[in-house]
Amino acid sequence: IWACATSAYQVEGGHTADGKGASIWDVICEQKGRIADGTNGNITCDSFHRYKEDIECLKKLGVTHYRFSISWPRVLPRGTIDEINEQGLQYYENLINRLISEHIEPIVTLFHWDFPLALTEHGGWLNPLSIKWFSDYAQLCFSRFDKNVKLWITFNEICMHAWCSSFVMPGLPDHRVISSLNVDESSPYVAGHHMLLAHATAYRIYEEHFKNIQKGRIGIVFSGQWYEPLNDGEEAAARNARMWTIDWLLHPILKEDYPCTMKQRLAEVSKQTTSGTSLLPEFTKEEIQLVKGSADFIGLNYYTAALCRKPNAELPTTPPMGILSKHAVFENCDDPRWERICGENCWIRNTPFGLRKMLRFMRDEYDDPPLLITENGCADAVGEEALVDDARIRYCNDHIRTVELAIKEDKANVFGYTLWSLLDNFEWNSGYTLRFGLFHVDFNDAGRKRTPKKSVAWYYDLIQRQQRAAKDISNEYLHSL
Repeated sequence: IWACATSAYQVEGGHTADGKGASIWDVICEQKGRIADGTNGNITCDSFHRYKEDIECLKKLGVTHYRFSISWPRVLPRGTIDEINEQGLQYYENLINRLISEHIEPIVTLFHWDFPLALTEHGGWLNPLSIKWFSDYAQLCFSRFDKNVKLWITFNEICMHAWCSSFVMPGLPDHRVISSLNVDESSPYVAGHHMLLAHATAYRIYEEHFKNIQKGRIGIVFSGQWYEPLNDGEEAAARNARMWTIDWLLHPILKEDYPCTMKQRLAEVSKQTTSGTSLLPEFTKEEIQLVKGSADFIGLNYYTAALCRKPNAELPTTPPMGILSKHAVFENCDDPRWERICGENCWIRNTPFGLRKMLRFMRDEYDDPPLLITENGCADAVGEEALVDDARIRYCNDHIRTVELAIKEDKANVFGYTLWSLLDNFEWNSGYTLRFGLFHVDFNDAGRKRTPKKSVAWYYDLIQRQQRAAKDISNEYLHSL
């Protein structure tokens, strides 16, 4: 698989078009000072009206697959199946059919952070009913797009959405202010618990009703950021960082239950709370079996490595994973020797070694599950100089070469690579100050003109070479029979 990716809120626009409901990001963007440049995703790339142009861009890349997400509130404006928006479903059906007609396979993500605003009135992911809300939505999508989608993803990075970073429900504090307010410390764990059960429930629905007919696969995406100890004495901090960002939610799927070390640590923390009850919810025996094995593949989003150390109030840190890093006892810090991509304001460093270590970690700790690189890429400049994106080409070349070495030398079970992103887009809290696209988008142009950057020709040539090499190997094998 050679792919490119986007997500609904970041590229679609059409925020009230054809019956779409509001998402939490429509409200987040209204909060003064929340978005770096004060912008929003109301129009962004206008892919809702220009998806055919996006597909023409994909054709210029020569990709085999396109990863995109469905906007939950576009198809269910109130978040539940009591109100289905046929026009929203038709948009995705048109997009998928057009992709198939151009011999591009869709990889469909069901949830990429744009939670229906209407459901926040009922507690959002803190409400156990959220498991049913999501599984009903997933079943609707499975049944509607059953013929043409063979690769499904339930959630994109639960950890980044479970109130442990800046991606939170409106009206609730993020990690920059959480320490100064009386917020329930169990919230990230409860939200993550419900999302994990929602994922597993959706997986079992697909497994029982659709898999044998569709012959498809369904997975879940995690942040694949690698945590490196600052020095030999900080290995425990790096282990804790990995446990709280990937093991927490992956361990129940590929092994069983939450990691014992995490449960023990949170039991200790919980003794200091008013209630004394564990911050981490417990699975029932039935839920353990529901979640265990609920993925045909694991998606990894990898951008950069990070250094970890034990907390030290006298030393500078990079933004941590909110309250979770407090419980896990680690802090992130920077290594000045790592190459900065796109200047001081971007969080990405060119650290392909971290990707290889993450792939080895998955092989050794989780019995070598099938892996799909679901995001990898870097930002570049905003102006016209961004069209000559040599830094992106170098960064992606380094990481693709690393994946090839991991497959050949480490026997990593990787079956595809996805570059983020197809288009410059709305980059969450950064607004339009960071540009990840292979195609430059002119946001001052009403037509949102797409212009290929230098990396478009590079990625096309790379894919063509890889496909020719694979064909030659196949022919050699056939001749040997």
